[in-house]
Amino acid sequence: MNRTPSMWAILAASVCVACAPATAEDAVPPAVAASLEAAVEQGGRPGVVLGYVRDGQSVFLAYGRTGNPASPAIGPDTVFELGSVTKLFTAETLAGLAVQGDVSPDTPLSAIWPDRLAGNPVTLAQLATHRAGLPRQVPGEVLSANGANALIEVARSAAPSDTPAYSNTGMALLALALTEATGRSIAGNLAVAVTGPLGLADTVYEIDQPERLAHPHAGGRDISDSRPQTVSVAHGTGGLYSTARDLARLVEAHLAPEGDAAAIVSLALDGTDGVPLGWQVHDNGQRRVFHHSGDANGYQVFVGFRQDTATGVVLLSNASADDGLQQIALHLLDPSVPLPVFGSGGAAEGLAQYEGEYRFASEPDGNRIRIEVSGADLIYVETAPDGTLVRRTGLVEREPGLFRIRGIPAGIRFGDAGAAELLVGEDRYELVRSE
Repeated sequence: MNRTPSMWAILAASVCVACAPATAEDAVPPAVAASLEAAVEQGGRPGVVLGYVRDGQSVFLAYGRTGNPASPAIGPDTVFELGSVTKLFTAETLAGLAVQGDVSPDTPLSAIWPDRLAGNPVTLAQLATHRAGLPRQVPGEVLSANGANALIEVARSAAPSDTPAYSNTGMALLALALTEATGRSIAGNLAVAVTGPLGLADTVYEIDQPERLAHPHAGGRDISDSRPQTVSVAHGTGGLYSTARDLARLVEAHLAPEGDAAAIVSLALDGTDGVPLGWQVHDNGQRRVFHHSGDANGYQVFVGFRQDTATGVVLLSNASADDGLQQIALHLLDPSVPLPVFGSGGAAEGLAQYEGEYRFASEPDGNRIRIEVSGADLIYVETAPDGTLVRRTGLVEREPGLFRIRGIPAGIRFGDAGAAELLVGEDRYELVRSE
């Protein structure tokens, strides 16, 4: 693996041509660069790209590889899936369309679908600020149907509140409502309201240059052929692709908005009732950080900035791992946040006790589950009786012996002497480890 970082430096469009551009070596502290390298070398991920915005300039630092044979070099123009950072763009689409006069943040759903949701008090702004009182996850029946009608029906259960409660359902419904209001697709609204005005040419739902895509990984393996895809009805909450360069431009626009972007940024950050549209805020009284992160089952993404220091960070990786990668970005925004430590050998040794192949006690000829250790991660691999791969994903430890299965609402509890059980809601399924 290449241990030498690939480095690029560019000038933001707003910087005068007489100013000398910063370099990654000058802008990024050595400890941060070392932590990025460790995230690849000891963290079990193929690659990572950092974009650092400071004083109107963006510099990029990248380590590792894309995992894509067509274009193995990783850099600021490598394409990643954004996961939940898609929600940020959905909320900013509302801001852009409102500035253009297509909708208002105060538009209620009853005005969007008068025949279906007459009297429904939920507004577009409440959806964009997670205050509509809708379920955190998009219901399974909506995803299965992949149609507007099922999602609109969920809106009937909305219970607006002044307190934000994170909701994938709300953001999916917001994107759908905006398409109904404008007659354009979700992608069309995004282009008109956000990516066009901000010049984000590589932020799209459909990739036309697959050779630029970083392949998603989990447990050290390429999961391109096995990971679930975001269905179109949920495109307000996930499924968007972008690059470090585009996300850095997004941050630049929010730190120093100009022209058409100024009104969009102002509305997005001011939001309603002091709650920004889409952006999450960490405010400890001394530091106010606007941010959003995403995990797209094989990708990790972070976007954040501070107005008081005129700094911003974007961080993208083509692997899922709960190992503190986001702390690198937070450290650049707030040096009091410690840098993460990657690749704990002791942790891997502790996980080795769970390795092995398991079968269901009630169905010994059914699906098999194999537990593997990869670096400092525990990996769940499920196969059908004929050997067909059903799922390969990571396990996230919640407490000693108890792990959540990434990507599905289930978990595994390990006991003594090879005993284990699969947990699905209130149900328990005994697993037996094969000798």
